[in-house]
Amino acid sequence: MSRDNPVPTLAYLKISGGIFHDCGSHDIDVCRWILNEDPIEVYCVASAFRKEIAEINDYDTVLITLKYPSGALGSIDLSREAVYGYDQRIEVLGSGGMVQAMNRQPTSMVISNKQGVSIDPNCYSFPQRYEHAYAKELDHFADVVDGKVAPKLSHDDARKVAIIADAAEESCRTGKPVSMKGKY
Repeated sequence: MSRDNPVPTLAYLKISGGIFHDCGSHDIDVCRWILNEDPIEVYCVASAFRKEIAEINDYDTVLITLKYPSGALGSIDLSREAVYGYDQRIEVLGSGGMVQAMNRQPTSMVISNKQGVSIDPNCYSFPQRYEHAYAKELDHFADVVDGKVAPKLSHDDARKVAIIADAAEESCRTGKPVSMKGKY
């Protein structure tokens, strides 16, 4: 699940490649990594509640369903607006149990009293949410440039993510599932 905060500027949205490539690509990439397989079918529905986003022929709210050869199903929920802060979470459920990665708050403090339970709000936007991850990515990039390690992602990884994002958009615009047979 990826829900933006703040809503990106219209100037950015016009050049972003659309929500499927700008936002959805990251979640598609994570699904490929977790399952170590590519979907055989993609289905998507979406809406544009914000008039300015609809006017550029894009969407602000998206649900993508991915079906995999193993029978696994993936569900991606995207939104351009989460007024409560940048919201990115993941959940994997299987016969052996469940694993979740929740939002990171600025502190781990939880207040519980008669009024209820209160925690810090989510990080404001992605630079705060991924500060540590971006530093690690830059370190990895420097190691690749120095020849110390090979890149963790390949051109083929990026190509397949783009193909799946295109299929999600095609499904959304046609209202039909898209078979991935022969697309990779």
